[in-house]
Amino acid sequence: MSDNTNNDTEELPPLTWRSWMVLVMFVLATALVIYPLRIPVPIPVGRARKESPEPPCSQAEAPDQKRKQFLRWRVVRIHMDMKLAPWVAILILLASTTIKFKNEVVHGFVGSEGIQPYAIVILIFALAYICISLDQSGLLSYIAMHVTKKWGRNGRLLLICFYLLSTIMAVLTSNDVVVLVLTPIICIFSDVTGVDAEPFLIAMFVSANTASMALYIGNPTNIIASQANGIAFLQYSAWMVLPFLGAVVAGGAVLYVECLSKIPRRIEIDLQIQPRSMLVRPRQAIFGASMLALCLIALSVSSFFHVAVWIVTLPFGGAMMVVDALVDLYLTHGGQTIETPTLVAPAPAVAPAVAPVSEAVPTPAAAPLSPSPDLLTSDLDDK
Repeated sequence: MSDNTNNDTEELPPLTWRSWMVLVMFVLATALVIYPLRIPVPIPVGRARKESPEPPCSQAEAPDQKRKQFLRWRVVRIHMDMKLAPWVAILILLASTTIKFKNEVVHGFVGSEGIQPYAIVILIFALAYICISLDQSGLLSYIAMHVTKKWGRNGRLLLICFYLLSTIMAVLTSNDVVVLVLTPIICIFSDVTGVDAEPFLIAMFVSANTASMALYIGNPTNIIASQANGIAFLQYSAWMVLPFLGAVVAGGAVLYVECLSKIPRRIEIDLQIQPRSMLVRPRQAIFGASMLALCLIALSVSSFFHVAVWIVTLPFGGAMMVVDALVDLYLTHGGQTIETPTLVAPAPAVAPAVAPVSEAVPTPAAAPLSPSPDLLTSDLDDK
């Protein structure tokens, strides 16, 4: 009996130096992502000749004079952070033959056993670009500031509104987009009103991570799990709608009870806040919202035709990118400028008070400026 059990059990391969090398590089890359470093690297920028106090006495000493040339160095600081550390770790692993390009790199991108990493990357990048374009147009900031101005006087009601807003945004976009868009708005709101931002940030984080389970595209984990098990877009939502509703309701109730003591009942809101000024590009905002809505509808319909989700999202992301590029080129060559959105309306310009002509006091003519002798002396000394 025991012999059959041992035969059925697959033996794991033994650990080699390659296994430990991958583990060490993973730990180092993770540490550099959390705690970035600035590494000074000297780089030669040219040659310079050192001046000698006496000229050479003969031509034989000329070669010796040329040898006194030295390299000029400049220190360049390389930021080893989340943008560079993972790539350096991968290059080190490839250079040391710890991993092979064909086995680990190619198969890691193409995928196997039903998981397609390239499809996940295309799907996330396409939807993220549409959402970033919406954010750059000012639509998401306009919605957030409109909610703040309309329900901002009641602190507890504003907490519920931010929770619902981040929930809706997490369902339609993704949890990363919600955090990137709403975090600076909450921080600005806290600075302006003096209200503690911690309850609003916690509410946003909770809703972003719970509401993102509703749709297939809400979280990369959803995409990986669905691809591995062959779950379609609508099938995934049918399974996750009840857990999503339960988590959102329970999270909102717990947050409301826990944050009651930290949020004042009344908040002073500046009535000069203009949400309309946040819309930097209204036409692009309308186009981007239409593209996002059509993309979600197409994803829902794709389940009936067995079309991969990345094939559906790629045209919408590409169309949004082409439109943004054309608009930027038009604005650049046309010489037009885009006004920066402001949270507070500018104060009306006040005309300076001008005295009547009869009461105007004539000002004496300014004497020509002449340099002081002391200043001339100091300049000559410096020269």
